[in-house]
Amino acid sequence: MNGITAPFDPAMNLEIGQTYSKRQSIYRERNVIIEISAEVKDSSIATGSIVGNDATVLNSVIGRHVTISDKAVIIDSIIWDDVVVGESAKVNASIVTNANNINGELGPKVVLPLGFELQLPVPTPTTLNGAFTVYDGDGNVVQNDDEVDEEDNDIPMSQSHQEPTLTLGTLNITDTEISDIGSDSEDEDDSFSRRRRRSSASGFSDIGNNDEFYKEAEESLTRAFLENHSIENATIELKTLRMATNVTFHEIREAIVSAFLDVYLSSPGKAEAIFKRWHGLLSKFEEDEEAEMDTLLVTQRMYSEKIREGSASRNNFKGLLRVMYMGDVVEEETFYRWYESERAKGVGEKWGEDMATLRRSATSFMDWLENAEEESEDST
Repeated sequence: MNGITAPFDPAMNLEIGQTYSKRQSIYRERNVIIEISAEVKDSSIATGSIVGNDATVLNSVIGRHVTISDKAVIIDSIIWDDVVVGESAKVNASIVTNANNINGELGPKVVLPLGFELQLPVPTPTTLNGAFTVYDGDGNVVQNDDEVDEEDNDIPMSQSHQEPTLTLGTLNITDTEISDIGSDSEDEDDSFSRRRRRSSASGFSDIGNNDEFYKEAEESLTRAFLENHSIENATIELKTLRMATNVTFHEIREAIVSAFLDVYLSSPGKAEAIFKRWHGLLSKFEEDEEAEMDTLLVTQRMYSEKIREGSASRNNFKGLLRVMYMGDVVEEETFYRWYESERAKGVGEKWGEDMATLRRSATSFMDWLENAEEESEDST
């Protein structure tokens, strides 16, 4: 019926891999443990979570791999992944983000940042007039502009609270800050969105209408690279941004490839290690083999644009492909499929001749790749 939005039901399992089912007033995934003496009502609980003896969970959303210890109480709250709620702890009408440990009383209306342990109980300032109290990573209350008396400040709030602008080109990541980690494969069926938003002629998204997404995505990826976030947390940020801006997986791949390209052009010596560290993030948004193919085409298009801007050399494109291969960003077979594809040759592309020229410059890399494969087979 017009004007009515269908309610969201967790048991619809909109994301591939979700296993929610409903029992009475509880939505729960597989591999959830709820002790018989626990009270759980009007709530959803994701896989890997545990609700201990005599614990209470009412009208709340519980993420994955959450431990709710014995006698803990959670009411009207949202608990993200990997949170530990200690024995007899209480969370009331609050939001707890990933990897927090709660020992004591929290709330009402408190938001905790990622992985930060506050001394509880947390006092709720009376100046917020019933709004949520948000804490930053240093345990300080994040205030709204209206809460500060500007007469007592020489610097306007809009300037004094402004975050420093970071770009990937300014990152100075040491070798010790780069580590190889594995990541679980997480596919998502986004075929409807891709059909709806993606151009059948070139694969380009409507970038002019998505400036906000690309700006926010760059800032998110910059923070993730600079602060060495986990791939899971970076994935959550990008998925949240995707939902807020209504973009597709293709556009998220564009944002990640753009970040990788900035790293390669600014710090080529560190690119392979960084790609190894972060290739798992890209795989979260590659739902099939065609998506990985799209990653290479996006890389080719963006590098062509960098050449036109004068910030990249055509001769270095083969080096980028080699770093992507060594960094496990793209599978070997995909390189062959890309090289033989009509798109890589510039057919149907806006800058077809530039694409074709760039592909020809990759011939020496493809020869190297074929020889490397032959040597690997001979060694076995």
